[in-house]
Amino acid sequence: MTATKTWETELFWGLGYEFDPQWLLTPAQQALQAKLIDLYATVLQPNAIASLLSQKNP
Repeated sequence: MTATKTWETELFWGLGYEFDPQWLLTPAQQALQAKLIDLYATVLQPNAIASLLSQKNP
């Protein structure tokens, strides 16, 4: 796989696709993976930051 790995709009600094065997995933699994990544970036990460700053756990 020669695609560049990204996180949201930035280049991903971790392991590339050569160590991340995406070709083993079915299309349904790839769609689920994309949904989970989006959920983390849009919901979980902002909530974690807010919890950290307010020093309150959900």
